[in-house]
Amino acid sequence: MAIGVPLKVRSFFRPNLGKRSRSTRSSNSSLEVKWKKRIEPWVPHDELVACDNAVVVSDQDVGAVDPQLDSPFLQELPLEIRRVIYEYVWSNTQDHMFHVPNGRHIYFQRGRWHNIRCVMHEMDEDPDFIQKQMDMIYESGGTDSDNGNLQLWQRRLSQTWGHHHWRCEERIHHPREPRVDKTNFASMMVICKRIYPEVMQSIFESHHFHFNDLYSAYRFFVSHPPAFVSHMRHLDLTFDMSFADYAPFIFKTASKRKNYITPIWKALADMDCLQNLRVSFDIYDRGPWRTVPESNVTKGALDLRVVNNFVVELPASMPIYNMLFQKQELSEDDGMPFEIVRRPALRYWEFHPHEVERFRWDTHAKGNLKVCWVTLLNSSRHIPNPVPSPSSSMSADRSGLQATASLQLSSAFFGKFPLEVREMIYSEFWVVSGLNQHVFSHDGRLTHCPCLLVPGEEDERNDEFEEVWQNRRRSRNGSLMVDDEWSSRFSSTWNDHWRCEEGMLSDPARRQGTLFLPALLTCKRMYLEALQSLYASVTLVFIDPATAHHSLVASPTSTTPLLHSLQFSLAMPYDVLHHHRYYSTPAQNPGPWVELCTTLSNLVRFNSLRRVTLRLDLADDRNWWEVRERWVLSAVRGMLARCLTVQLPEVTVRLEWLKPYQYAEGDKTQFKLKRYPRLQWAGTDEGHVVPRLEFLRPIERWDVVRESRLQKAKRGLKDLLSGLKGC
Repeated sequence: MAIGVPLKVRSFFRPNLGKRSRSTRSSNSSLEVKWKKRIEPWVPHDELVACDNAVVVSDQDVGAVDPQLDSPFLQELPLEIRRVIYEYVWSNTQDHMFHVPNGRHIYFQRGRWHNIRCVMHEMDEDPDFIQKQMDMIYESGGTDSDNGNLQLWQRRLSQTWGHHHWRCEERIHHPREPRVDKTNFASMMVICKRIYPEVMQSIFESHHFHFNDLYSAYRFFVSHPPAFVSHMRHLDLTFDMSFADYAPFIFKTASKRKNYITPIWKALADMDCLQNLRVSFDIYDRGPWRTVPESNVTKGALDLRVVNNFVVELPASMPIYNMLFQKQELSEDDGMPFEIVRRPALRYWEFHPHEVERFRWDTHAKGNLKVCWVTLLNSSRHIPNPVPSPSSSMSADRSGLQATASLQLSSAFFGKFPLEVREMIYSEFWVVSGLNQHVFSHDGRLTHCPCLLVPGEEDERNDEFEEVWQNRRRSRNGSLMVDDEWSSRFSSTWNDHWRCEEGMLSDPARRQGTLFLPALLTCKRMYLEALQSLYASVTLVFIDPATAHHSLVASPTSTTPLLHSLQFSLAMPYDVLHHHRYYSTPAQNPGPWVELCTTLSNLVRFNSLRRVTLRLDLADDRNWWEVRERWVLSAVRGMLARCLTVQLPEVTVRLEWLKPYQYAEGDKTQFKLKRYPRLQWAGTDEGHVVPRLEFLRPIERWDVVRESRLQKAKRGLKDLLSGLKGC
């Protein structure tokens, strides 16, 4: 027996569990006829079908299921005794260590389902347990070790699995003892087909299941529900979601807008056997929960039938007046069929990287209106050896440098010049080095070079090449021409910064002639002062989507929050721009474009980013008028739109069915929208410069296609002749 149960239980199972070859006996054999007669005595309908979704053995499946007539476990023990045995099999010697003995976390990750034990302790029931631990650390002093402990508990406070299951989430990211998560599920399920429905029903009835992310719950209950899901008795859902997931509930037409919470409510409403249900809601940044209409979010819970305990856990109620949603906040007096539990208000947050601050919510009565705001409590925090700096954003490395930096009072630069004069000197450093710097990947590493594009200067490749093209066309027939220089310019991945690429390739040593490193490497104090000025003055320019995603999303540095200005000139494939609309399912990744926009929005909201310029084009050979512009820019949300300038190609063809997806002239947008003329020419790998079909008349388009086919035929004929000569 592979399931590791005591001998007393083991003796009830079929003694010979070896894999047997099933003979292809006739369907009218005496054994099958005898078994058909015994279906009702040993598989009563009331025993096997506890809910609507139970799997029942039909006459069509009789030949495929072994009746197990020789098994004492199935023939001599009633179903009630077998269920007791199943529950005994699920028990573990370590159950007494945890608050929920049969708790299992279910989550979908990397294409497969995972289940781990819930290691929640009894003390984790206290919703304020984590912040109480932070109170003890905060009040004990301000040493570096205490600050590190605060950061540790802050990470636990901000985890998406909620305050109940922070221990469980930590086990996913760190090596864990497999013995704790071991189960007998698979061993019991593969014993035989006859026992499989009973085992599955017992698994769902005997365990307390926890889902801690929206996508796993949606996939489990809505898109791919298992056959025995209606047997579930105890369920715990934790939805710590982004503001975008709550956005459909804000509008008046919330019931008609697509979201992933309402289908889960409907799936749970079909389950008549739920005994205990707890649903917890929260939002990533914990800030704008007051803008979420709670009654709309929990409206689907009114149709649920829960036998015992039904709890809905919500963030703390803040005394902040909201004219739009003042009647949407839930309270115990509303007569809801569930208990409403409010978590304590937050009093710790990491407002700046690696700096956990304690704060309080202050209120001020203004007539009948109460105003609420956050007040930092910095009186007990001690930062040794302070260095004058206009910003309090400080990473762990810079905090260490600040603590050990010398004031350099003997230096004339620091001793005689005030900070304002030093900042003017730093600014001149950056002007000499170039205020706009390209960030790109070269030889497998990130590097930079100055941007040569004058602000406001238009791309002149169309006009300059038009003269060359007309002169060549007068002297020669045909629409194809060979020009390696112009072909590389039109096919440049640097887009409108093609002159910067040519300058970088012609003079690689120019990248080294800057004052960035000399200023940062002079001393610790100059590093701390110059770093703030550097990122406040210099604009980083990204011309490659992969580099931008890697630098800002996948692997951001500790200085990323200091950025004030960013520029993007990106040419991306059509599918990448529309990925989040064409493949918008919970199990799908939203794509690099949406992730980049989300990161930029967070940098604007929580950090120093103030200016963003975004220039878009297509990387593949498609017409821009095919792009659904409103779909593409639907990824731009929040405060990012207020400081964003978007540059899009001019729409050359306007079809009626595409007009709702495109921005027309005069449309009001949250961001500043500009149009630029798209390149009318394209470079090929063979060094040719060909016109884009988008800018040709229909008859000219046919000429280009015909000439292109003729050129291919000529090349094929030359290859054939050269091959014959070689023979």
